[in-house]
Amino acid sequence: MEFMNITRAIGEYVNGWQVKYKVDGVEYQPFFGLSTYEDALKRCLVARNELYMTHGFPRAIQIRELPLNARSSRSNTGWAGIYQRTEVSRNGSETEVLSISLRNLQNGKATNTHLRLNHFDDYQQCLEAALQMRLQNAKGYNAIVAEYNLLNGEEAAGLMNLEVETLEPQLHQIKGRNLTRWQDAIGISGVEIRFGHQVDYASDKAVA
Repeated sequence: MEFMNITRAIGEYVNGWQVKYKVDGVEYQPFFGLSTYEDALKRCLVARNELYMTHGFPRAIQIRELPLNARSSRSNTGWAGIYQRTEVSRNGSETEVLSISLRNLQNGKATNTHLRLNHFDDYQQCLEAALQMRLQNAKGYNAIVAEYNLLNGEEAAGLMNLEVETLEPQLHQIKGRNLTRWQDAIGISGVEIRFGHQVDYASDKAVA
């Protein structure tokens, strides 16, 4: 198992440990050579930890929040996560729908649903309903993510210190989504999840 964002640098003119961390397009690569520092690995870990505490943890540890109704040139509706498509039934009949990308708030995983255009007065009314559904879902998801990241960050801080003490990788223990921790984050966030329209989404009260 390897240390997160740290590499062993060995070459003709280098021999040591190096941090490789990129934030908002800026790369941080402090190097600690064994010819200069007997405790090069420890110094490298400390430097990486300081970068984490200053700029935030990498995606492997922290979940990114969803944008709220962002525009997108990739979508044929002009809105991220909402696409117009034709749904074909088993008998061959066609129905125009708006497909909506969402998150299942029970577990945080990606899911989707759709709204049929013929259930609304016009296209604009259907689009507004889709935007509202996606907005409410994203607000609920982001509220849970904020609490999840706080819980993960608390454990990460302890594991980072343990890595410095033992010089053994520890952070890999919290990589990926932990369902138990996600459930804890739901409770702390106060987001109320109700069932409806094929997905779970937050009630107006919970995400207001």
